Amino acid sequence: MKSIFLFLFIISLSIPGYTKSNSIGVGVILVEPTGLSANYNLRSNRSIDAAMGFPSGGLHLHSTYLFHNLKPWTIDHTKVDWYVGIGGRILTNATVNDNKKTLIGPRGSVGARYFFIPDQLETFGELALIVNIIESSSADLDLGIGIRYYF
Repeated sequence: MKSIFLFLFIISLSIPGYTKSNSIGVGVILVEPTGLSANYNLRSNRSIDAAMGFPSGGLHLHSTYLFHNLKPWTIDHTKVDWYVGIGGRILTNATVNDNKKTLIGPRGSVGARYFFIPDQLETFGELALIVNIIESSSADLDLGIGIRYYF
């Protein structure tokens, strides 16, 4: 229960007191992590995303500041755009050398997104490199695919 409140708190920090239409997307993400995903569009070329999952009895939280519209292309008159971002990740109950640890580190991601319904239904895929700096010095590679509905 604490983790759900923590996730909502992280999301609320990035949302100002007003929002424009279709600026908040909520959905699911699969692979690593598998769980809930959210994205808040700050401008047409900037957003903040966050995800929460529960791998192997632990908790995965990440948030990333994203830069969009780097080199968009179109499919069926709908724009597909690349994005890159920098953020952080917390992973609890991770197994490192047969010990359970909490791993914290910066996260860099690259991905693409496509809107099936312009500004409403988005699919995305991303690859992220995480450099764990707390409790263990190591690196992880995460892959995520998902879908979000914007309101």
